[in-house]
Amino acid sequence: MKSSWAINWLDKHRRLVLWTSGPILLLLIVGVWYLVHATGGVKYAYYHAMYLPILLAALVFGTPGGILAGVLAGLVLGPYMPIAVVGGEMQETANWLYRLGFFCLIGGLIGSSRDAVEWYVTRLRRSVYYDTGTGLPNRIALIDRLRQARPAAPPADSDGALLMVSIENADELGTSFGSGSIDRLALQLARRLKKVVGEDETVYRIDTSKVGMHLRQVSGIALTDLMHDLDRCLVRPLPLGEVTVHADTCIGLVKLEGSPLAAEDLVDYTELSLALARESSGKIVISAASLVSRNRESVELMGQLWRALENDQIELHYQPKIALDGGNVVAVEALMRWRHPEHGMVPPMKFIPRAEKSTLIDDLTRFVVGKALDQLVLWHAQGIEVGMAVNVSAQNLMNPGFGQMVKEQLARRDIDGNWLELEVTENALIQNIERILELLHGLSGMNVVISIDDFGTGYSSLQYMKDLPVTVIKIDQVFVMPLNDDPGAAHIVSSTIDLGHRLDMQVVAEGVETAGILEMLDGMGCDMAQGYHIARPMDATAFEEWHRANKGRFAVSGDL
Repeated sequence: MKSSWAINWLDKHRRLVLWTSGPILLLLIVGVWYLVHATGGVKYAYYHAMYLPILLAALVFGTPGGILAGVLAGLVLGPYMPIAVVGGEMQETANWLYRLGFFCLIGGLIGSSRDAVEWYVTRLRRSVYYDTGTGLPNRIALIDRLRQARPAAPPADSDGALLMVSIENADELGTSFGSGSIDRLALQLARRLKKVVGEDETVYRIDTSKVGMHLRQVSGIALTDLMHDLDRCLVRPLPLGEVTVHADTCIGLVKLEGSPLAAEDLVDYTELSLALARESSGKIVISAASLVSRNRESVELMGQLWRALENDQIELHYQPKIALDGGNVVAVEALMRWRHPEHGMVPPMKFIPRAEKSTLIDDLTRFVVGKALDQLVLWHAQGIEVGMAVNVSAQNLMNPGFGQMVKEQLARRDIDGNWLELEVTENALIQNIERILELLHGLSGMNVVISIDDFGTGYSSLQYMKDLPVTVIKIDQVFVMPLNDDPGAAHIVSSTIDLGHRLDMQVVAEGVETAGILEMLDGMGCDMAQGYHIARPMDATAFEEWHRANKGRFAVSGDL
């Protein structure tokens, strides 16, 4: 620890050390000359004291300094220094030249050793502070920069922000074009960031898929305009060899605003802002204080979620799905609601995405599947014969015991698998298609219906579509809601319906909010629909009343 402190001090005060060392070394050389002369000349061993300034010069100034000190020392103890002062006997030329050469040799050897060590330390330090793939300063360098730039207790109105950009499809691009392609893309992102923010700013590579910047002054910057400029700049395709590729980017900007957080925590929270950006428009501007508050609230909610499962605070609401051919209510989608004793009804988007990043999602899904099937048994006993759809996450599919859990839940209630539909998002399927393919085939073997939710918003491949045991696809509401006004959306929906039918799948449209959209879907040949126009999500009792009032049917067009 002490040696590390000394090295850091010397590195920080390098210029001071160099300027003061020169005069000190000259004084040492003069001092040794006086010592040798005063003690009787080079006949005696005192001249060996001259190695001290030579060694110091070599250590401070390297090879040139060591050799120069050797030359000066050799001349000082050279032709004008007698062998014996008392008798006035002078040295032979060969004698002092030999000594001068030996002094230079020692100075050069020590200096070259010092230079080699300095080169190694510089290289080692560069490997610590710089990314090897791009040459950009790395995460450690950014943290070090923040420590130096910010006081230990910054004032409340102190300025500055941390900007971070992530390549969301880095894994896909790396698999397609090799790991080196991400290095080249990171360099191009760095150049584009500097064009927007300023050439004087430093870009840091935080990790493989993230780059960041420390913006020292943001008070005079219109941050919304800055984010817009960044978004417009980064959306352009990036050249990669002979091809151009699209890098999906998320942008997070955290305003420091006098935050007392440590530098490491600030970088961590800026990475957290990217997660929030993914949930919004792909970019977010947020203060460090607000981010800390939101994160603390999220962590506290996760701590309370397990208790919520035990205390039956998680409720299920049900949204009907109707068959467009006849309007029969054929199924419901089970949607989670958390009735918190202090915070009231907690929106699903506030706890489900966070739960999906933890092992709690397995317990949560097991609870929902069990509760949904219990409700299904009650409805079937009442003559309400509908299917039950439950959403599952990518984390669930990666759990080796998920299929067995579903099998046990069905067997415990003696329900055939064809009454249960598991909705999986398109992106969740594509994350590790080879690994989950066996699981999906096992579920299909139990007659469980597998559907792709949010179809059209991910990166699915038709090559996998034919191999997946999927029988239903759900067209995302972003394409369904603008059907009346957007011809492009109408073409996408119509093509998706045609594709689904060609693959022998049923097609569900979600987000149906008007009678006109429902009629358009019916005309396109869509099989099923759900949305606020049909019914909002409701609890079990309200659904039973709605189902009874509508006699299990909903008018698609005209009167039933």
